[in-house]
Amino acid sequence: MKMLQAGEVDCLAGRLRLPIDQMGSINLSFKADIGTIILTEEHVRALEHDRWGVLNAEKWPPAEDLAKGDPVMFAGFPGAWRIQKGPKDIDFPGRVSVGFIGEPGGDQFSCHLDPEFVERDQVGDLAELSVDDVEGMSGGPAFLVRREVSKPVPQLCGIIKEGKAIDRGHLIFFFARIACISHDGRIGG
Repeated sequence: MKMLQAGEVDCLAGRLRLPIDQMGSINLSFKADIGTIILTEEHVRALEHDRWGVLNAEKWPPAEDLAKGDPVMFAGFPGAWRIQKGPKDIDFPGRVSVGFIGEPGGDQFSCHLDPEFVERDQVGDLAELSVDDVEGMSGGPAFLVRREVSKPVPQLCGIIKEGKAIDRGHLIFFFARIACISHDGRIGG
């Protein structure tokens, strides 16, 4: 967030460059350790014109009642996995994980990934990627995936704040609860 305030960050959604230099469009919360960018109707039309789907939640927040042991699926793009292919061309291999909520409290929750309970599938011809590479995943989504009516029903429940390797293969992730963001993208509502 400090880089964002210093103007050292670009934000792209598809081919659309979002106006992060206009502080009215940016919401930062150092307490929650997250930031949001408000999309205007013009932004949404431009994204839809380029065939990007823009989804609106049926209710907000989508998932409110998180409990210890709830399954959460989350994704992000570890910084160490990024590959510079050209001056303006970067490959972003992604990571998708499923964990169980350890402590849901206040505006955050955490998940611990134990290597004894991790199955790993790597797609593509990339060199072996380290399981401990988790830095750079901040901002990735987390979905509650409880089984309801015999099929998983994913509900957006959080945003990755930080991931840490605490021992070889033991990872811990911290999330901001999605409930700290209002339906219009402002933090704290």
